[in-house]
Amino acid sequence: MKHPIALLAVAGLCLFSAHATAQGADDCASAQAIAGTGTFSFNAGSATTDGYAENLGVNPSAGLRQLYKDVWFSWTAPSDAAYEVSTDIPNNHVFDAIAIYRYGCTTADGRTLVARYLNAGAYATVIFGAEAGVDYLIRIGTPVEQNAGSGQFKISAASLPASLGTAVYPGNGRTYHILEPPSWSLAQVAAINLGGHLVTVNDQGEQDWLQQTFHNWGGEPQSFWLGYNDAEVEGTWVWASGETPGYENWTGAPNNGNGWEHYAHFRHDHADGTWNDLIGYPDVGFFYNEVHGVVEALAYDPNIYCVGDGSGTPCPCGNNGDGSLAGAGCANGQYASGARLTATGTPSISSDTLVLVGEHTEHNQSGLYFQANNDLSPGNLWGDGLQCAGGQLKRLGVRFSDGTGYSDTSVWATPISVKAGNVSAGDTKYYQLWYRNPYMSPCAAQFNASNGYKITWLP
Repeated sequence: MKHPIALLAVAGLCLFSAHATAQGADDCASAQAIAGTGTFSFNAGSATTDGYAENLGVNPSAGLRQLYKDVWFSWTAPSDAAYEVSTDIPNNHVFDAIAIYRYGCTTADGRTLVARYLNAGAYATVIFGAEAGVDYLIRIGTPVEQNAGSGQFKISAASLPASLGTAVYPGNGRTYHILEPPSWSLAQVAAINLGGHLVTVNDQGEQDWLQQTFHNWGGEPQSFWLGYNDAEVEGTWVWASGETPGYENWTGAPNNGNGWEHYAHFRHDHADGTWNDLIGYPDVGFFYNEVHGVVEALAYDPNIYCVGDGSGTPCPCGNNGDGSLAGAGCANGQYASGARLTATGTPSISSDTLVLVGEHTEHNQSGLYFQANNDLSPGNLWGDGLQCAGGQLKRLGVRFSDGTGYSDTSVWATPISVKAGNVSAGDTKYYQLWYRNPYMSPCAAQFNASNGYKITWLP
């Protein structure tokens, strides 16, 4: 797991003298831009109220509560990390409240990523997981209208939840981590740093395995987050992985209870593993206060991209790969997994031993290995599969698969860097295997494609 302090150091963040001049915009739509970490000023003394009510209290049973005389800031996360926003600064005025939003100005109550007041003495402190390059809104107001005024807030690095243990699901070969109990946003960013996302449940088999593996982790019933959420649009449930929704296992939910429940989780008191929707930052003392994250980490080579499992562009006729060959392309007539492209050897200009490897193509059929300059993620529909690489295509050569759908480029006497003709040290090139699929073509196109594979060439 990447440490947030290290990430900030790499990003070269520093405090700017201009920070002290920031005051905040009265209108959410014109939120004042700020950058980096450090201390910033706000002035809500003459502000009006234009936001919606949120859960602010120590106990969610207190219900939704307005942030009066709110001011707004727009902040872009510099890295995948945890951040704290706090007004707990000496000589600040009292009774501040803070709310963080991911999807722009809201049009309804209960849409904040996290919100608090009075959880650091008389001051407000929130901690949330932020994804690199995403714009977040920081809203500062007061739950008691007459107390609004000016002050300062600070943005600083915080810690992500750690992994408590792992297990491998035999159904797809992927590794799953159970995390310390955080908020949903912290769990999702911790998942990104572990090379994956909060778990996507694709079918009953995976559902049953998750329940059997994690429900009694540590010898007692546990609640844990799924990647399923309607945080952006109420009622439109999506997976954090980007995979196409299909399987669900709700019971009496989702019901958006209290107007703030946007995240799916396994309830510790549901022995059958049925799902519930929940606020993304339950409080200590609340019935569901300890919700662990369960991370689904990708099991395949990190150079693989544009996978045909539905996490990007859906395959053309519903023939998404079933995940049994992790990282493969769209399913073909002989393999529900789809075909996978990987590589062995060293991609070096001076000593090129690179070999491209294709698996699970249709048996005894021709396949063209090619190179391109561009990553076409999440993929363009192409025959029975997806085109993942494009721009200045270079045909490297044709190989026939054997009776198991396997082929590789080891028989070529000419190195791939020479065959391509335009490769220099430091270049990143994109590769794919186009193959014939004539006998059991899922979409009747009679050709298909592997996943994409990226290689950065060494001197």
